[in-house]
Amino acid sequence: MQRFSFATIITAKNSLPIATHLPFLVTTVDEQIFLTSHFAKANHHWQDIENNDVLVIFSEPHAYISPANYEKELNVPTWNYISVHAYGKGRLIKETDRVFELLEKTIDNCERSYKLQWEKLPDDYKFRLCRCSSPANNTRIINFLLKYSNFNFMLLVNFILIILQLQYLNGSIYLSLINTKT
Repeated sequence: MQRFSFATIITAKNSLPIATHLPFLVTTVDEQIFLTSHFAKANHHWQDIENNDVLVIFSEPHAYISPANYEKELNVPTWNYISVHAYGKGRLIKETDRVFELLEKTIDNCERSYKLQWEKLPDDYKFRLCRCSSPANNTRIINFLLKYSNFNFMLLVNFILIILQLQYLNGSIYLSLINTKT
């Protein structure tokens, strides 16, 4: 869980599953495992976490296994994967100092070099950070990801470029789910 810490947290509201993908910090205290993460305030899923049953799914690495890898011809393809399902009760961290502590631990875990810049930001700004991205920011993000020979980074760059092209062509992207309830 610590190595592949980007996971999906799932709850249910009115019998419908709700999922959010988040980076998690995994800590152990007195043989108990604690998973902590930060929801953007704009993501209303956080409102359904408190005192509810939650499932957090960690899933990596994985790979398709061709039947050509087996000695006998009578085989089918398979998918090998590692997955951990963690069940527990949700609890919100509401105290401002503990929220800052969580954000700083996340920074330490993901990008220590950002800590100095983070510390210079005004406290009120830290709580209203926005993920809106300008074309210049998108270019910088893509260039940053391209510096590393990481397969997942390359896939992410491809998806960012596709999304940017679609936004340019269509003005925006909408995801439609078909409601099968009557």
